[in-house]
Amino acid sequence: MYRILIIEEHPLFRSAFRHLLTKTLGKLVISEAGEAQQALHLVRTQSLDMAILDISLSGRSGTELLQDLKRLSPRLRILVMSMFPEEQYAVRVFQKGGDGYLRKNAHPEEVVRAVKTILAGQEYVSETVAQQLALEAKSDITKLPHETLSGRESQVFQLLVAGKGVTEIAGTLKLNVTTVSTYRARILEKTNVKTNADLVRYAMHHNLVQ
Repeated sequence: MYRILIIEEHPLFRSAFRHLLTKTLGKLVISEAGEAQQALHLVRTQSLDMAILDISLSGRSGTELLQDLKRLSPRLRILVMSMFPEEQYAVRVFQKGGDGYLRKNAHPEEVVRAVKTILAGQEYVSETVAQQLALEAKSDITKLPHETLSGRESQVFQLLVAGKGVTEIAGTLKLNVTTVSTYRARILEKTNVKTNADLVRYAMHHNLVQ
């Protein structure tokens, strides 16, 4: 018997998901959460096989909650539902550990198919998402290492190349030192260098020194 958590702030949608799943999948143990903290509590205290997550919960980033759920229960399978088009969020959802992505206007049969696929240990990828992932992968192949940095990583990159230390960067960007150190480690890994001096040489080679 599968145990599924529905994370959705609107009771009507929770009820619709519950009805659809119990009608089509038979005996299930279904829990519900209307907000992030309740969802995290249930994942901590219950043995769950899968979560259906609305990415647009009020007051909390859906992708952050997705990562928190995976940290608490790495084996938890997660299907993300959203009103946003696949091209806006799907790739990010898979990168953050999601196992499937569907729009809320998906046909009920597709929702059931996605749930069955994910419970079977596979990822559910619609045709649109598959095309988007392929384009993303192709794009990454042609990018230089520094072009794969996030916005915040790019800021830290420029300050490191300018000779700023971690503590000084933390003050400039209003971050804590540990966070900046984490960004620095990611930057070194992505650019395949080991020291700040190597990073400066990398920046000079690619004409990135301001």
